[in-house]
Amino acid sequence: MTETYKTHKSHKSHKSHDSQKTNALTAKSKLHNAAEARLAKMPDNASALTPQATQQTLHELRVHQIELEMQNEELRRAQEELAVSRARYVDLYDMAPVGYLTVSKAGQVLQANLTAATLLGVARGKLVKRPFSRFILKDDQDVFYLNRKQLFATGAALACELRMVKPGGTPFRARLEATTAPDEDSTPVCHIMLSDITGQKQAEQALLESEQEYRTLFNNAGDAIFIADPAMRMLAVNPMACVRLGYARAELMALSIKQIDSEADALLVPERMARLRKHGHLTFETTHRRKDGSSILVEVNARLITWHGQPAIMSLCRDISERRLMDQTLREWNQILEQRVTERTLDLRRSEARFSQLAAVTLDGIAISADGLLLDGNPQLASLFGYELAEMTGRPVADFLTRGPRRLASRDAAGITHEWLGLRKDGTTFPVALQSRVKTFQGRKMRVAALRDLSAVKQQAARIQTQQTELEQALRFALASEVSTGIIHQLGQPTMVIGTNVAVALANSKACECQPCGAFESLKDIEAGVASMREIVSHLRALAHPERPNRVRTDCNDLVAGLLRPLRQEAKNRRILLSVRSGRDLPPVLADVVQLGQVILNLARNAFDACADCPPERRKVTLMTRALAGEGVELSVCDAGTGIAPEAMNCLFTPFFTTKPDGLGIGLRLCQTIVEAHGGTLGGSNNADGIGATFRVVLPAIPE
Repeated sequence: MTETYKTHKSHKSHKSHDSQKTNALTAKSKLHNAAEARLAKMPDNASALTPQATQQTLHELRVHQIELEMQNEELRRAQEELAVSRARYVDLYDMAPVGYLTVSKAGQVLQANLTAATLLGVARGKLVKRPFSRFILKDDQDVFYLNRKQLFATGAALACELRMVKPGGTPFRARLEATTAPDEDSTPVCHIMLSDITGQKQAEQALLESEQEYRTLFNNAGDAIFIADPAMRMLAVNPMACVRLGYARAELMALSIKQIDSEADALLVPERMARLRKHGHLTFETTHRRKDGSSILVEVNARLITWHGQPAIMSLCRDISERRLMDQTLREWNQILEQRVTERTLDLRRSEARFSQLAAVTLDGIAISADGLLLDGNPQLASLFGYELAEMTGRPVADFLTRGPRRLASRDAAGITHEWLGLRKDGTTFPVALQSRVKTFQGRKMRVAALRDLSAVKQQAARIQTQQTELEQALRFALASEVSTGIIHQLGQPTMVIGTNVAVALANSKACECQPCGAFESLKDIEAGVASMREIVSHLRALAHPERPNRVRTDCNDLVAGLLRPLRQEAKNRRILLSVRSGRDLPPVLADVVQLGQVILNLARNAFDACADCPPERRKVTLMTRALAGEGVELSVCDAGTGIAPEAMNCLFTPFFTTKPDGLGIGLRLCQTIVEAHGGTLGGSNNADGIGATFRVVLPAIPE
């Protein structure tokens, strides 16, 4: 019988006790009525009584009075006890930990305590005369109906679990214990004890899930698990223990811990048990014997536990055979590695000694730096800058270079040499070639740089440049000598024409004395011949004695834009379409604007001449500029004219070679001389589509 049912029985016994007291008071009241009846039988005339009868009557009256007083006192005390008992009953009934309800045979709630009303979520006044089934989940109403029917049919007490629901829709699980009894009208009613078991069910479910989890862990553990009693008898083993030792579960359960230990380890069991009882847990290594007689080395983690209420020992056994083999292998490898490290250390020491010797005898300065600070260097580095090596170490690298190391840090490409200006201790500067690499040593980035003094190299380069200039001048004079025969040829015809025109002018001048003649026209021809000779001489002077270019920072797009006005007018006069395509982000170049402008004008006029005899739709000339990656700027003149003949391709820049009837053959050679003086190149080729030709001028960009 549950505690709630006992409480319900105490309510019944309390109610029976109150009923007994009420019956006693009723009996005393009947005695009082009987005494009054005896008094009523006494004669009305007291004089008719004898003295003895009178004494007897007085005595009875006194006795009766005493009895009445006693009865009144007992009645008052019984009424007080009844009131106290009723108050206790009400408190016990309303404040009981379970709900009490009285339900009619039809299923209506006749009476309920406060706990029941609280469980069902309604006021007690609103609970009475409502169907009890309204508080039962619809799916469980049939269960309650069948149990209630059986209860009234048999009168036997019943108990069941149902899902109840409050008016707000909140469900909960409840346990019902019901009995039948007649009410005051002898009508059978049902007395129900209602208790909320939601928490109990949740706890049971959590316990079930926890047990399932532990069972899953126990059965699927990768280590063997043994649970034994203090006498070392098996209480439980997991599947891994059976697999590892080669036994069936029943066979293994029939053995003791000592029987699976090796003979030597079985002797140590008492001592290990004593340590286990002292500390509560113990870790040790032992050897287990398999069913086939083979042995396995295991690490045991033993702990005292409680198993089904009794003291027990749980042992977690891990196979460490492979670990021992790996430990042995690692020890052997460690020995090998230690030997190799020793040998490598000797090699490094020898290498370090060789490196120190090389660093000491090398002609270059070697610097090792990190985070912008000089850490070490060789003696040549100190000699290069005029310091002692101890004075340089620990100082910023920027102290020894006129340009900071930040720009240097962005140029770490291997094999690339950069030129800098070194700063000596005495304040003088000198050119230095610097080549560096960044390496990681012991987790720290370090820069190793080789520095070489370029003073002697620069002086030698200056001497070579001077010699080169002198050689170029000599070549120009040689070229002038080479073309001297061409000069005679070129000047011969204008000279002959001048001589003829002079003779004609003289003869005509005599005739003019008498009548008009053509002397004026002859003199005009002489003037044209002299101009032609002057142009030839000017071009030859430019070839032999080119002016020194006055180079300035120039944007090629601006240069072309400045020449467009005369070129557009000339193109318009010659009915040629001139277009310009300017490139973006052109790097600046160092150029003589006048000389380079002459090159562009000459190439453009040559293109105009190439288009002169073409159909109108092919009279097109385009000036283009574009940036060349890593080279500089390209300036090209493209036409849609007759193109370059194959036999003329190799003679384009040969002095006095021309395809024009009245050409001198000096213009392209002069353009090439100017472009090469700017450090560039000039070339010409036919277009890929077979229409016209393109001449390209490539100039180097200003170095950063």
